[in-house]
Amino acid sequence: MHYSVLETIDILSRTPASLGALIDGLPETWLVKDEGDGTFSPRDVVGHLILGEKTDWVPRIDFILRCGQEEAFVPFDRFDFREANIGCSTSELCAPGRVLFNISEGRRHVAIPSHTKN
Repeated sequence: MHYSVLETIDILSRTPASLGALIDGLPETWLVKDEGDGTFSPRDVVGHLILGEKTDWVPRIDFILRCGQEEAFVPFDRFDFREANIGCSTSELCAPGRVLFNISEGRRHVAIPSHTKN
């Protein structure tokens, strides 16, 4: 398979609408159920992805391009989103602009290296 940065961006840019179509408007009682300790509910998945984008994915790309392999990443707490999302319904989390996957933001912060094939 040939890897294409532009195809990856196209696929990732569809994620917010896909998540919204799958879970927006469902009863909150369905969206908060998980399968036990250490597992995520559908609501948790949305919160985790939002937090990851804000604090991890784009900043780590910047970090890698700036520092290479010389420094270690700051650890990512995959459950840190829970406190940030207290008081928000899942519909609010899925609102436009909230589920980010802000590919254009990533493109502004990180120039795609010229040696990368599209």
